[in-house]
Amino acid sequence: MSLELTAAGTDLLMRALAGTASIHFTHIKIGSGADAGSTATDLSHPELDPINIRSIDTGDVKVTLKGSYNNNDVVTGFRMTELGVFATDPDDSSAEILYAYAYTAPASADYVPPNADRTLETELTLLVYVGEAASVTAEIASGIYATEVELEEHEADPDAHGNLYVRAGRLGSSQLGQKATAEGDGNTASGRSSHAEGEGNTAAGVCSHAEGGLTEALGQAAHAEGMKSQAEECAAHAEGFNTRANARSSHSEGLNSRANGESSHAEGEQTIAGGASSHAEGNQTRAVGRSQHVFGERNVYENDPGEGNRGTYVEIVGNGDPTLTNSYSNARTLDWYGNEVLAGKLTLGAGPTADMDAATKKYVDDAIAAAIAALNT
Repeated sequence: MSLELTAAGTDLLMRALAGTASIHFTHIKIGSGADAGSTATDLSHPELDPINIRSIDTGDVKVTLKGSYNNNDVVTGFRMTELGVFATDPDDSSAEILYAYAYTAPASADYVPPNADRTLETELTLLVYVGEAASVTAEIASGIYATEVELEEHEADPDAHGNLYVRAGRLGSSQLGQKATAEGDGNTASGRSSHAEGEGNTAAGVCSHAEGGLTEALGQAAHAEGMKSQAEECAAHAEGFNTRANARSSHSEGLNSRANGESSHAEGEQTIAGGASSHAEGNQTRAVGRSQHVFGERNVYENDPGEGNRGTYVEIVGNGDPTLTNSYSNARTLDWYGNEVLAGKLTLGAGPTADMDAATKKYVDDAIAAAIAALNT
């Protein structure tokens, strides 16, 4: 989801840039309603409210807000079509405004299942535009537990626990696992015959290998390389930046890609291979069915066909535009029965000339009917 400033958010930002107001973020909401537009003051249909802000990191013109939510109170599942970030009203400190809002069409929105189906806990990381405002803060909730991701990042921090990892790396982490080796600073090789090198890496699986920075090879014969990559299961392989190979024999590479299905492959930027033996490549593509192949950019994917099912399509070519908000579309689909749908035209022959364009049966039938009608007049 791409957050856009609301009218109230733009007004607050202008005042903050002028030094007459401060931006203080309070909480996040997600919902399942229709697009509320740029003048929205709230979500059309809030579902989870409030979602507490856990941390804020300032950047050049954007801040990163982190929060998390679960489905403990979700009785009926829903598509997360709406997301909103709220801030203190500059004219009334006891009130709030909707500072930024994002909408995603239901076909492309993530599904939040009911708690009766399965337990879900998800971390939100949001980039929010604040320009060069001098004062930007957030209301950080107290008394909440760290997420699994936060604990993992903390454990991988070379400076955590009184430099325990650094001392272990320098004093011989190879003693943690039989014939394991760790070289560099802050590396841990705890699996038998495992190897960790670089800085802050963990090789926990038998015969696993972790290299780079803050990588984790947790499964047997798993391999993680790059930065913050994780190979979780047996024979999994993760490489690049913040990639995850979460299933057995899965492979994830690139930037923020996820291989969640067994023997799946995700490559490129923010791709997800969710079905077993599926393949997602390109930019923000998603393959949800078994053995499904998706490539291109921002495809429209069907609702989750269920674990182990192959879904409607064997192949999808996405042609959505990642630079635009909520731009998801398919240039081509091919289903398991061999039926193919093209968004554009089909040209046969060596050159893409108009007289080589393929015609549909309906076009030919209509042309013949028109010709016959003209002869009879």
